Amino acid sequence: RVTDIPVPSLAARKITETPLCLYASSDYLNKHGRPQSIDDLKQHQCLHYLDTPHGDYWVFKQGRTVRKLRLEWALGCNNSRALGEAARLGLGIVQAPELFLRHLIDSGEVEEILPNTRPDSIPIYASYMQRKFIPSKLSTFVNFLVDSFQSAPQREG
Repeated sequence: RVTDIPVPSLAARKITETPLCLYASSDYLNKHGRPQSIDDLKQHQCLHYLDTPHGDYWVFKQGRTVRKLRLEWALGCNNSRALGEAARLGLGIVQAPELFLRHLIDSGEVEEILPNTRPDSIPIYASYMQRKFIPSKLSTFVNFLVDSFQSAPQREG
């Protein structure tokens, strides 16, 4: 689970964190212009991930101040792959965890915009039903995930 608020009824172990960033394709930016500020986003087509802890808002950080912004969404869904594809196809700007769009970033199909407004990174948890005894297969897999993310090279940015 990628969230800053874990589900209380589940056991959760933090695996890693991922930055929450704004992304758009070069085609979109060439056609609609590159936003220079958070307020400029009001003039853009924005693609929103539904059912996040932040609700119907995008979250930004300016210095030490956290700012929430509610926009008119051109598209809203709860599927990161669909939102990434929509951004790749030039349908708008998306705020998404970097991990979800890494393949599009690495291929140059989307690029980060307004990097100086990133909020704090979002934790990624391995979540599972709470039990008195955790099966060894589960604990081994969660340990594998933690080790894999700790040893993976981090993207500069």
